[in-house]
Amino acid sequence: MKLIIITAVSAFEKQIMDILHKNQVHSFSYFPVNGYRNSSGESLQNNWFGSAFHKVESFMFFVFVNATQAENVFRSVEALNESCGLESRIHLILNNIEKYT
Repeated sequence: MKLIIITAVSAFEKQIMDILHKNQVHSFSYFPVNGYRNSSGESLQNNWFGSAFHKVESFMFFVFVNATQAENVFRSVEALNESCGLESRIHLILNNIEKYT
């Protein structure tokens, strides 16, 4: 059993849902989160947002799957990250589950 944690900006929501569906993931938890970027090291002239902290609408998925599904989801996210050409990426963490009930 594996636990996948996925975080990304809201713009990737549909792509993540498509990846999970394509890889036969039928159950997962999802919730919106507010991410923050600390821009205090940048000069205000170069800081598009004009403040030290920029709030970013994001989301987080928690997914429990078998090892094969986990590897397939990981590869799909990796491929999307390589092909999207954006600075923002989908972040995926893959954890082994020792015990569960």
